[in-house]
Amino acid sequence: MKYYLVHVGTKYLYVILFVLQLRRNLKYWRWRPSDPVLGHARQWWNYAITCHLESIRERNESSSWTATTRKCGDNVRYVEAFRQHLENPVTVEPELRTHMEKMDRKRGYEELKALRELAVFRYGRGDAKKALLTLNKVA
Repeated sequence: MKYYLVHVGTKYLYVILFVLQLRRNLKYWRWRPSDPVLGHARQWWNYAITCHLESIRERNESSSWTATTRKCGDNVRYVEAFRQHLENPVTVEPELRTHMEKMDRKRGYEELKALRELAVFRYGRGDAKKALLTLNKVA
């Protein structure tokens, strides 16, 4: 019985590893030659070089000033979109909603958590201002 459970567990492990490997290879499939390796070595060497150059290009692109300012602008738009979502999820502009969904897929958990905490802080600060304004009008 124990052997059966271990055997089934390893099968699931292999399936998970296979899916993870597919995800890793997914970004390189667009350059992958359709010809076999035998007799088409030049194409396969170009494929290998292109894959490595792409990772270098992505790294260099992410460390440029334009990429940094674009990321800052994306963060500001995300915080504004999430703040509007906190106020009323129905009235969020469609453009901001699609931007927020795109950022949810693109960014990591920790970064999204920090941006959402900032939006909650700004939302709470806005409510405090509204409450002070209403108190001043009453008095």
